[in-house]
Amino acid sequence: MRLEEELGVAASHSGDAVEEPRVGSLVLVGTPIGNLSDLSERAKHTLMSADCLVAEDTRNAKKLLSHLGIKGKKTVSLYGERRVEARRIAEWVVSGQVVALTSDAGMPGVSDPGGEVVKEVRLVGAKVTVVPGPSALTSAIALCDFPVDDFRFVGFLDKVASKRRESLKAFRDSQIATVAFEAPHRIAQSVADIKEIYGENHRMLLAKELTKLYETSLSASVGEIEQSEMVALPRGEYVMVISALPKQVLSPPELIRIFGLLSDLNLGAKATSDLLANLTGISKNDAYALYQVEKSKR
Repeated sequence: MRLEEELGVAASHSGDAVEEPRVGSLVLVGTPIGNLSDLSERAKHTLMSADCLVAEDTRNAKKLLSHLGIKGKKTVSLYGERRVEARRIAEWVVSGQVVALTSDAGMPGVSDPGGEVVKEVRLVGAKVTVVPGPSALTSAIALCDFPVDDFRFVGFLDKVASKRRESLKAFRDSQIATVAFEAPHRIAQSVADIKEIYGENHRMLLAKELTKLYETSLSASVGEIEQSEMVALPRGEYVMVISALPKQVLSPPELIRIFGLLSDLNLGAKATSDLLANLTGISKNDAYALYQVEKSKR
């Protein structure tokens, strides 16, 4: 089957005249993350004029097309049994087709398989352009009341608790802000892990249902967020922004000096460790480990 027929695009002929070959391209189209009014006019025009729409999930894509009044648009999926491979999409672009690529919500390639399509299209030397749009990542950062000049985006945190905590320790030690998505059924445990690793007084932002009717965001200490309704009554998709640890981290000798002062108060292991964590910004686990090591020397 010819590529034009496969995509439902009719080839035009004008006698024996030689036509200029069509220049294909892959267009990355940002779609709303909740509020359909956020779709730009340029995005609408691109979706209408593209020869084919490649979507993360065709069901969500068809809802968007229906909202725009676009009918009969060839739509293929990057998921499911009828999934089309990224290499095949690159062939369509090389053949002269304009292919629009969308995510379920937000920008393609951010926590979805769009990056594979971009890779294959670039490998064949074809054109890739972008129609920017809403993004839960940048929207959450904009809501922060603490510095996020340098940050790491990690997608969803690991589902396995031990791996998740191991990753959080690495994020903490890197001393840059971390942005992550999280599902409602895991938000309570993830926030508890953040409290364990960063300390309950560490500052973070939690946002959910961005751009939707019940959009909510809270910037507070991890301990306060853990006790909030946002965590107690989980609903919707979450974005977490964990602030970076201060660059002026106390040296080991300074930590030991502070521990010595607290130890003289004879408050006990837990109280001393908690106070050390609150004063220095290290996690309670690290504070307790320091307590055990230094107490054994005395």
